[in-house]
Amino acid sequence: MNTILDYYEVLGIPRDASPSTIRKAFRREILKWHPDKNKTPEAITKTQLILEAWEILRQTDKKKAYDDSLRGIYNQNTELWQQQARDMAKVTIKKSLQDILKAAGIRTARFLVGCLIGLINVAFVVGGTVWITNKLGGLNGPHVYFIFFGSSLFLWLGSMLLFNLLKKKLFNIKCNHCGRKFEYYFICPKCGLQGCYACIGIPINHLYLDGKFPQYKCKKCFGELEHIESPKHRKAQQWIGF
Repeated sequence: MNTILDYYEVLGIPRDASPSTIRKAFRREILKWHPDKNKTPEAITKTQLILEAWEILRQTDKKKAYDDSLRGIYNQNTELWQQQARDMAKVTIKKSLQDILKAAGIRTARFLVGCLIGLINVAFVVGGTVWITNKLGGLNGPHVYFIFFGSSLFLWLGSMLLFNLLKKKLFNIKCNHCGRKFEYYFICPKCGLQGCYACIGIPINHLYLDGKFPQYKCKKCFGELEHIESPKHRKAQQWIGF
């Protein structure tokens, strides 16, 4: 190879970076440059380079061959793997930032939020069990276990219901016609009509095929509707993953 792109420079890390450092650098750069968050003209090109670098550096065998090439040691697989990484990056960039982070196994915020909610639930359940037991005269044995697990189930179901309610209230989009809130709504590029699928759409295909949304025609002009996801919902998915 005459010229080799420095993937370490793309991610802003030294060449002796550890796997965890590479992972953190990829997360930092993809959050900074992905077109979902960055609307500058160079965002697409920069994101493709980041995805290409991640595809090579995250795998031990490819990283070793690439490092050898940087040191002038020829490896016949390096060019092939780089071309494959380049082609894959062109496909991957079409995916949402959430899907890219999920495929890379980067969901730190979701894990931390889950741990925090779990600790709060445990604290409430233990405290509630002790309080109920004392109120009932110091029960022991099976009664305490029954109260503990019953409280756990009740609190878990209550947390799920409350979470879904808050998610709908805080992150979803309100339809202009029926007033209901949805994770995404539809817009007609021809006539500009906006709203939920029930209010403005005629179904073409109800199924989610190859990760695509169901298709609908506009009730007004019969043009094909495009879906628009709530920006708040998309951002929350990137960090929490609900």
